[in-house]
Amino acid sequence: MAAPLPRQSASDPTGAPVTQPVTIPAKRRRNRPSLMAWPVLLWVARHRVVTSHQVLYRFWWLAARHPRHGARVIRLLIRHGYLTSTSLDRQRGRASVRVLAPTSLARRMVAGRPGGRELLGRKQLVGLAWTQLALTWESAGWRELRDHDERWAAVREWGLAPYHGHRGNASDRTNRAAIERMAPQRFGTGVQVWAHRTTGGIRVAIAAGHPAIMTRRLNALPKLGLFPPLPIALVGDGWSDLEAAEATLERWARRRANKRVRLERVAVEPYTTSPSPLTEPLPPVSRYKETDSPSPLDLVHPAQA
Repeated sequence: MAAPLPRQSASDPTGAPVTQPVTIPAKRRRNRPSLMAWPVLLWVARHRVVTSHQVLYRFWWLAARHPRHGARVIRLLIRHGYLTSTSLDRQRGRASVRVLAPTSLARRMVAGRPGGRELLGRKQLVGLAWTQLALTWESAGWRELRDHDERWAAVREWGLAPYHGHRGNASDRTNRAAIERMAPQRFGTGVQVWAHRTTGGIRVAIAAGHPAIMTRRLNALPKLGLFPPLPIALVGDGWSDLEAAEATLERWARRRANKRVRLERVAVEPYTTSPSPLTEPLPPVSRYKETDSPSPLDLVHPAQA
């Protein structure tokens, strides 16, 4: 039975809204716009390519809500021409996880907001890996730092954290003074910097690639030899990519890490191994509330987005 909707009553002399049960035909109910459609569209346009499971995890499962409604929102966006849908594994046919990307119509609607072109092949798979990292870390209380000044301010505070609250020995005081005097430094391209909302911890994600490209990205890291070990995650399109990147990272660390920066590896869950949110048991409470992170269910009007 359809839920009652507010409706104006002609017999009410005060003109106040009166709630009356209104039955919505099933066909109209299926095609009625959803308040979640706009946030989902913005998120897909920002990441350029996602899987249907990633959308359901971010907006419903992690918020302890059943993702059945999310499947309906995705179908609506596809039906109205805002998203394209292709099979991740064509051999599985309709049983395959769907890969979603914004259409040209959707990109025009979110003009002025992060977006991108349609991706195919290897770039599409790399995009799915970055999306998986983002939805996993965001729900755990991490946020991406995009501004260069914001990045360095967070990294500097993270480096000074071990020295807060005590004077330490002479070596500690020397290291602290050196960090305070350091000029702002920048991270190179192909690198994301994340900070934890409550602990102030720092993580860095680097795109896996050809050994020469990987070496250039590692060489572009700031000189953080006085800082705690820098947690680093590698993001690639498959096992071969990641294995080659791991080997490059180990060689680079053996040659330069002691003088330049100390590294600590962070594992990233592959999007190919995540279970279906439609069958996975819901968490008892919202993961966003547990980590005090902004929930995607805290909606804003499109004009304010």
